[in-house]
Amino acid sequence: MSNGSFESIAAMAASLPDPQTIGRIAQQQAEALERSRERLNDLVGSAASEDGLIEATATDAKVLSLTLDPKAMRKPSQDLAAEIVEAVNAARLDFDAQRQEVLADLGVGAGPSVDMSTAMNDMRDMGDALQRSTADIQALVERFQRQAGR
Repeated sequence: MSNGSFESIAAMAASLPDPQTIGRIAQQQAEALERSRERLNDLVGSAASEDGLIEATATDAKVLSLTLDPKAMRKPSQDLAAEIVEAVNAARLDFDAQRQEVLADLGVGAGPSVDMSTAMNDMRDMGDALQRSTADIQALVERFQRQAGR
């Protein structure tokens, strides 16, 4: 390698952030990714009927709870069934809205058909790749600094 090439590489290395800064940024990003994973795992949608006699909680995959005030039992069965379905669907929509908010915070577009297990694996892979890339960059910067006599 010619001396001019080394000087341009050394100048480029000098303009890069120091390895501690790179490590700190990578750590902050990994922590933010982990917080987002936890938020996604903890999401629960909830809703209630207009009169508040029926309450439901749900995820995208299942109904977690259904609470019926005893007064709701006085309703005709068809009306009660329709209100239960409405409350459950509203709880699932609430879950979807919360999930989309978390994914939007990560810069990921999502719709109700997102496979959460795939999304979680993708997030884990992105975090692993970020950590590997950061370590590679840090090693490269340190090598250039050693070669440049810094």
